[in-house]
Amino acid sequence: MKLLLPIGLILLACAACGPSQAPMYHLQGEISYNGVPLQNGELLLQDADGVGASFHSVVTDGRYDLKTSPGEKLVQIKGYRKTGRIVEPNPGEPVEEIESFLSKKFNDKSAMKITVDADRDDLDFHLTK
Repeated sequence: MKLLLPIGLILLACAACGPSQAPMYHLQGEISYNGVPLQNGELLLQDADGVGASFHSVVTDGRYDLKTSPGEKLVQIKGYRKTGRIVEPNPGEPVEEIESFLSKKFNDKSAMKITVDADRDDLDFHLTK
């Protein structure tokens, strides 16, 4: 029992000496497509080197709001809209169909990059065809 206390204290001290967390920055702004606010969508920021974490925000009424780590980020934006059709993904549960309508150049094949640092907290994305 006497041996467990010193080992526990050593482990606790080692944990406190581990790598420090990177600072997080608040980022917010507007997203529009052809001059119209993106009503429903998603914004994804990924570390440009592909190694670090990803950060996500829902886009509602043309606005997003998220916290992210600093550095160069690859930007992916998806937009969704109702098609006017009713579908039943589950039998007996009709729902209005929603489709992704933005070009893949804004999401899956995006080459957009930004740099996040302490000097940036508002960033708008105005997408065009």
